[in-house]
Amino acid sequence: MALFIWILLLSLKCLAACPPKCTCDEFEAVHCQGLSREELIDLATVQENASYWLKHLYLQGNNIFFLPAGPFRALSNLTLLDLSSNNIESLSFGSFDGMESLQTLILSLNQISSLQKGVLEGVPELHTLHLSSNSIFTIEEGVFDNSTNLKKLFLANNRFTNLWEGSFRGAINLEILDLSSNNISAVPVSASLYILDISNNLLSDVLEGAFQGLTELKRLDLSFNYIKAFSPSAFTDLYNLSVLNLYNNSLTNLSSGVFQNLLALRELHLDDNNLLHVSPDIFSNTPNLLELQMDSNLLLSLPDTLLSQLQQLRFLYLDNNFFSRIPPSFFQQVTNLQELQLHHNKLVSIPHNAFSSLSFLQQLCLSHNSLFELEPTLFHALLHLKELYLNNNDIRNISKTIFQNLTKLQRLHLHDNHISLIEPGIFDGLASLKELDLSYNELLSLDPLIFQNLQSLRKIHLNKNRLLVLPPGIFHSLHLLKKLYLENNHLYQLSSHIFDSLTHLQVLYLNFNDLQMFLNGTLDPLVITLTQVFINTFGIDSRLLGKIRQALHIWIWGFSAIILCRCFQARSGGMGTAGGQLFSGLSRDCGHWKEMQRENVGMPTWSTPFN
Repeated sequence: MALFIWILLLSLKCLAACPPKCTCDEFEAVHCQGLSREELIDLATVQENASYWLKHLYLQGNNIFFLPAGPFRALSNLTLLDLSSNNIESLSFGSFDGMESLQTLILSLNQISSLQKGVLEGVPELHTLHLSSNSIFTIEEGVFDNSTNLKKLFLANNRFTNLWEGSFRGAINLEILDLSSNNISAVPVSASLYILDISNNLLSDVLEGAFQGLTELKRLDLSFNYIKAFSPSAFTDLYNLSVLNLYNNSLTNLSSGVFQNLLALRELHLDDNNLLHVSPDIFSNTPNLLELQMDSNLLLSLPDTLLSQLQQLRFLYLDNNFFSRIPPSFFQQVTNLQELQLHHNKLVSIPHNAFSSLSFLQQLCLSHNSLFELEPTLFHALLHLKELYLNNNDIRNISKTIFQNLTKLQRLHLHDNHISLIEPGIFDGLASLKELDLSYNELLSLDPLIFQNLQSLRKIHLNKNRLLVLPPGIFHSLHLLKKLYLENNHLYQLSSHIFDSLTHLQVLYLNFNDLQMFLNGTLDPLVITLTQVFINTFGIDSRLLGKIRQALHIWIWGFSAIILCRCFQARSGGMGTAGGQLFSGLSRDCGHWKEMQRENVGMPTWSTPFN
């Protein structure tokens, strides 16, 4: 095999035509994949004088298991060589001899177990080396002695346990080093690095001097390790660091000075640890922080001054913790905050002025807490808020003025609470609202004018309440509404003009109500736009169902709860393929529902085209 590879590749200099199963493009590249031994030999028919024009050679996914010395010597102008996804077990001294122009070498997804001195001889211009997903457990000292131009080295998903101090000697200009998904327990150092990834290893402690000399480092990833603590001076030399990933470790505490020199830090990820408490001054020397993630920890409380030095902060994640209160001035200094995640905590109440300085906030998530009542002025300062999530709490009453000033709000989620009454006028200032979710509450009735100023609304969820009737004209202003969810209520009748203004409605859910009749003309305004209707058949006269089908020009299937879907013309053989092509991809949706009816309900399913 060694002699065969040597003959094969040497002959590229006098090839005449592109061999079978290969592609030879005008951009100086040859791609060959999945070749047999005989087909590899046929590469000798590629193109005359290939050594002159060939720049990129892709030989991934073949059965090459050994590289002898000098097989590529004739390809002196090659700049990229891809040998990934083969079965290469070892590299010989001089395997890449003579490749003076090679810049990118891809050897990932092979079976290489070690790197020995001399294997990179002959590639002085090498810039990028991919060795990920091999079985490498050792790098012999001196491998990179002549790799002064090497900038990117990828060694992820190998079997390293320890790396010698001289493992990367010679790679004096190395900028990116990926050692993720190995078994490393100590930090290797290379002074020129910009990016260092040691995620998913076996690090448990990061001691003093671990990153000594890495003054140019901009991104450090230590996530998915077993780190319990850091030395107070662990990051002392990293004053150019911009991103620090520490998530998914075992941190329980952070010493107050651990981030003291990280003046350039922009992103700090501390999520998915076991932090119980943090020092009030832990972030006092990170004034340029833009994103802070502390979600999914065990925080029981928030120090009043924790964020006092983070005036540039834009994104703050404190969700999935265990704190039950927010100090009144906690957010006072983070005036540029745009996103705030506080969901899945134990909050019972929030001080009325907690958000008073957050006028640039665009997203606020308070869902999955234990909020019982909200202060009437709580959100008044949030002039740029676009998304507000208050779902899955214990809210029972909402002040009529609570959403005042939220003129840019587009999404409001109030579902899964215990709201029984919505005061008239509560939504009057929400002219930009596009989605409103009031489902899974205890609403008995709605004021006729409750939605009168929501002209931008596209979707409204009123399902899973206790509504008995819908007052005439309630949807009068919702000309742009596309989806209306009214299922799982106690509606027994709909007025004949209830949907007259819904000229853009596409989806209507009415199933699981007590509807036993539709007045003449109720669905007439929806004939042109409607693509899905869910209703119950129980108690509805069969003649009425026939009229609905004919009026809406639809396919019908189902049994107890049926879905009616508008289709384009599809008349060949009944339903054809999944009932023809449906509006907005409904072929997939309706087809899935149909199969669900067959499998789960066990009742007959039918389809009939109507002209």
